[in-house]
Amino acid sequence: MGRRPAAVLALAGLFLSIGLPAEAADRVSPRRATPAWEQLPAGGSGFLVWSQNSAQEPNHFDLYARHGDGPAFRVNPPRSQAYAGGIRGTLLAYELIRGRHSDIRFFDLHSRRGWSPPEGVNTSHVEFAPSIAGQWLLFTRQLTERWPVYNVLLFNLSTHRTQRLASVRGPHVYAAAGQMNGDFATWQECTDFAKCQVFRYRVSTGRTLRVPNPNTYQYAPSVGPEGTVYFARSGSACGANVRIMRYGGAGSPRLLETLPHGIDVGDTYVVRDGYGRQHLLYDHTNCDPFTADIYGIPLG
Repeated sequence: MGRRPAAVLALAGLFLSIGLPAEAADRVSPRRATPAWEQLPAGGSGFLVWSQNSAQEPNHFDLYARHGDGPAFRVNPPRSQAYAGGIRGTLLAYELIRGRHSDIRFFDLHSRRGWSPPEGVNTSHVEFAPSIAGQWLLFTRQLTERWPVYNVLLFNLSTHRTQRLASVRGPHVYAAAGQMNGDFATWQECTDFAKCQVFRYRVSTGRTLRVPNPNTYQYAPSVGPEGTVYFARSGSACGANVRIMRYGGAGSPRLLETLPHGIDVGDTYVVRDGYGRQHLLYDHTNCDPFTADIYGIPLG
């Protein structure tokens, strides 16, 4: 079971990068672009983290990290797969897959040492899509009952208490955690009764906000430390009128970037560089053939 590859398949299919229009070239730029399929980026403290396949094993994804312009190194142990999650300082939370079992795992990017999170996070079910900020770990747990059940959970690393932010169940549903950043958490929900929606939760107030949606598909959410939500908006087909949007919490979402036809987004992640500037990382995905590269957009 993958982290958000399953979500992208469910939404629009999966993803090599093609060129952008000239007018977008000064804003949107590749951060990791090779013949391999690179997806699900995260960043922080000078590190870039992503999942990547190889020509020898196109269906096998390992998790890699790189500090600055230094060499990339693999995070997950041999005979496993992994998908990037979120970073707090040099602490990376990610999804580790061994066989059919999927758990959340911690890894220090500086010391390159890994360990398991506290009891109460991992179970016999599938845990995926982790993101971490302060004492909070945001992730998704998938249960298989009569119908699939997806729970978006917020775990307190100090008290070891778990709060359920969202739950969907049914034959054609999906939900997944997005990014945890400061006081804010994001996630997406797709159900039989509504197109995919994006939500934001503020820990200090306990308030959940649904991002306004003009009857489109909204997915791949992330959030800045001040609460601005970033997400993709599109039609029902892969690469159909895909726009990257931003929403500050009032009024209507505003356009950040329009992507070329046939290009989609699987994941977004807000990161601050060493100069205090924020950037939006995303997997710039080609719908035919399905593959991706990591791109970035400066946020001002």
